[in-house]
Amino acid sequence: MLWVAAEKDKLTLPVKGTKTFDLSAAPDGLQVPWICGKRRRVSAYCNDISADTRKESTWRAKKGKITLTVFEPTDPKQIGPKTHKASVRLEGVVFEDDAGHQATLKGETITEVLVGWYAG
Repeated sequence: MLWVAAEKDKLTLPVKGTKTFDLSAAPDGLQVPWICGKRRRVSAYCNDISADTRKESTWRAKKGKITLTVFEPTDPKQIGPKTHKASVRLEGVVFEDDAGHQATLKGETITEVLVGWYAG
């Protein structure tokens, strides 16, 4: 499972706009791990990584480029407070596991995903 964790305040992401980062010098507040293993499945729509997730290995992004695009905040009455949509573009990302093995992801785009905190 590819997982992107980006702390909006630490990365000084715009309220609406795009920012690109070099993963070989990833700033504090940005993580791009690739987690291999069996995750707990609460429902068909829940993919949270929980405390009881059985991880076989974690591969961390060591090189490459990530572009984050943040869209305007959503309507809190419809979805929940502190939520917005975001897109991610990964290019030439080299992942490495704890044993030093490497794998390269040439490119991947995740488009307009609802992010932030919301119940459910």
